[in-house]
Amino acid sequence: MKIKKILHTILPTFLGVGLLYFTNVSAVGAGGNNLNNFSNNDKSEIIQEENKLLNNLGYFNEFNIDNLDLELRFNGDNELITENESNLNKANKRLLEIKSGSNVRKLEECLTGKIEPQLINLSRDDIILYSRMIPIKNSLELYTQIYEIDLIWFSEVLLLESRFNPIAVNNRTLDYGIAQMKKERYELAKESIRNKQTQYFLDVNLEDNIYDPETNIAYVLLLTRMVIDENNLTSENYDTLSVLYNLGYAGINDDGTFTEQGQRYLDLLDKRKAEVNKIINCFDYEKSERNYIKNKRIMPLFNIHDNNNSIDQQYHELFNFYISELDNIKNEEDFWWSALCLNESFLYSKILDNIYKIEIDKENRNKIYDAANYLKNVTESYRNTELGQYIDKLYKKIIPFKND
Repeated sequence: MKIKKILHTILPTFLGVGLLYFTNVSAVGAGGNNLNNFSNNDKSEIIQEENKLLNNLGYFNEFNIDNLDLELRFNGDNELITENESNLNKANKRLLEIKSGSNVRKLEECLTGKIEPQLINLSRDDIILYSRMIPIKNSLELYTQIYEIDLIWFSEVLLLESRFNPIAVNNRTLDYGIAQMKKERYELAKESIRNKQTQYFLDVNLEDNIYDPETNIAYVLLLTRMVIDENNLTSENYDTLSVLYNLGYAGINDDGTFTEQGQRYLDLLDKRKAEVNKIINCFDYEKSERNYIKNKRIMPLFNIHDNNNSIDQQYHELFNFYISELDNIKNEEDFWWSALCLNESFLYSKILDNIYKIEIDKENRNKIYDAANYLKNVTESYRNTELGQYIDKLYKKIIPFKND
């Protein structure tokens, strides 16, 4: 396949973050659990995010197709319609078609393999990833349908790129947000939409913030659609698309085969399939089925998903869930779970503060700090293990957070 190289201004969007991430994070020996829930990118950057966010704008709450202006504005003689007006009509027709359908296609409807609840064995990391996916689920479903992108494929990409962390930053490659966009690609997508330069233009008020998960997802999917159309890619070409977006043309040889680096990225992406499928199964279980799941820690998270609140409210509920886990930290025998809850409490506090301008009160800041201090002391004998090193890094990040 000959790939058009006129799109060098778009590609790569996700340059190399997956490779950097996976070469620096190792699996936990005991029990097979891993620490990927908190990547090296997160560890080095999360404390600095408040200084890097674009503007202090208010947040446009949950993206809702009913909030869009779906009026077909230009209904006159076709010969008088400009190209931009035509693009707007096409975009609004697409939205009207989606809206008139039964429902936006749900993530769980795209399962590649159903796992019976009594057979699913959720690790700590699975629970963390399920919770991270709850707030972005509606945006994933809606925008992949609007732009006609494979929902499962894009979920796997987000898992590999950021582990569903909306404030993930890669300093080496300068990629930002949940889909790891470069700022120049972000500006390109924004300008394309503003000037109605694409038939996929959407007349919707997205927040101008590269870290906002809905904006990040919408813009990345717009660029993805443009690449698909320009290169006449089909459903059989998602490997090519994956490599283009992670490595650009450096991942593809002149004869259309993949370079060693390109193939390595595809191998990493392929390993996400089973992980994503397990998480999606959790969205599919009816209330009567959930009790069969072995790891009961996930039960309160089902309620957060069932509430179907706005994105900022869901992030706030998740923060409260992990904070409540810290209240019981001195009675918790699983230090790894406590460490992960500490990590997520800290992460969600930064998401709420930096994206949604929801200030974390002093009481909860103290809870996070006290939990970090407790874990550091109680795991002193683990100092030379991965657990000890992980908690030590968390502690150092949280020290200045108490008095921010």
